[in-house]
Amino acid sequence: MMIGFRVLALCLIVIALVLLGVDAISSLQHGAITLHSLAQLMDVAVPALASNIRDWAADVLPHPLAALIRGLLASWAWALFGVGGVLMAFVCGRPRLRN
Repeated sequence: MMIGFRVLALCLIVIALVLLGVDAISSLQHGAITLHSLAQLMDVAVPALASNIRDWAADVLPHPLAALIRGLLASWAWALFGVGGVLMAFVCGRPRLRN
């Protein structure tokens, strides 16, 4: 079970590095720093998904949770995947040998 979580953590870190590379290449092409948000990434995969999630959160959830969802959607995609992967890797790290 822990091996599965460690593999998932590794996949999240690899996705974060790929997204960071995409932002670096995009920044080189445009001549200015370009960072893509999670909402922009979701709109590439499924158009209007991020706006539908924002509307759903505003209608259904209390205001603090809706603001949290909006904040997560506005965050850098590579940072969310990277932080999640690193935290999961620390929590599900190798077991220590006991003497």
